[in-house]
Amino acid sequence: MANQGLKEETNFIFAICRESTSEFIGGIGLRVNKRFNRAELGFWIAEPFWNNGFATEAVGKIIKFGFQEVELNKIFATHLPNNPASGKVMAKNGMVKEGELKDHVRKKEEYLNLIQYRITENEFLNNS
Repeated sequence: MANQGLKEETNFIFAICRESTSEFIGGIGLRVNKRFNRAELGFWIAEPFWNNGFATEAVGKIIKFGFQEVELNKIFATHLPNNPASGKVMAKNGMVKEGELKDHVRKKEEYLNLIQYRITENEFLNNS
């Protein structure tokens, strides 16, 4: 999936590794919608590495990649309301809260809300 997405420029998936040891600690990616020139950002960090700034650094780099290399107009991301740390990572990288998506995903038999953030190319350029 990663190779096909890279070839088609629709899905960019990267490992997050500690620079000092090359240890794999998480993942990050952009799922591109070419029609609307936007991408959804997703990321995760293994729990032992939380609260060390790894997610903040990785999100900043992939936002830059999305605008400078992929030439996107908008990048958005969502998080569950019970995971405010992900929202903080997004906000630290200039992303703006757009709103809450009611009952947007289902986990087992429960419908859950998502909080959505965004950054546009103009917002990125104005913050750089």
